[in-house]
Amino acid sequence: MALEIERKFVIHEKSEAILVQKGGIKKREVSFTDTYFDTANYDLSLSDTWLRKRGDKWQLKHPPKERCNSLTCQYVEIETNHEIALYLSHQFPVLFNHSEATMVDIGQCLTEFAKFVTNRKTYTIVDFNVDFDRTDFGFEVGEIELVNCDDKQDVHSMVDKVDKFAESLEFSTSERVKSKMEDFLQKFRPEHYKILVEANIL
Repeated sequence: MALEIERKFVIHEKSEAILVQKGGIKKREVSFTDTYFDTANYDLSLSDTWLRKRGDKWQLKHPPKERCNSLTCQYVEIETNHEIALYLSHQFPVLFNHSEATMVDIGQCLTEFAKFVTNRKTYTIVDFNVDFDRTDFGFEVGEIELVNCDDKQDVHSMVDKVDKFAESLEFSTSERVKSKMEDFLQKFRPEHYKILVEANIL
């Protein structure tokens, strides 16, 4: 389990050049497929909880107990099947009411609502990963990511660190940048998108 702070930015022609000039080192370039799951009533996404398979691996993102008022995305990320199943069973007992439910059990209660491929270039600089993403449906977005696996996770200090780093790279913006998921839902699942907008999730 880890606390993940992300600051999205709009990719411009010189974004990668600026990052390299500041000391960014390209670590990898990969492609992966994300498949997202929810109930028919959107119980998970309406709780700002995002369950996906990246390839064959389950991953879950959910809100931390406390969030800062910031343009950064702040989530707790869980990447083991056992911990994901425990969290979902505890948070959604009506849906997953078996205390020993596995991801196989939970997966049978859910349906796929989004699937797309992302081509990602990842750079590292200081304590940060900086990703340049392009999806197979034509959406591009950059992300500055800071992950803290310490039990004593200070959201406020991490958010401040990411925000200042974004400003130093000239990647800062005064407006919220759309995510891959938001763009996908707006284009391909407008009903789901509308419900989440009305619930102030997006």
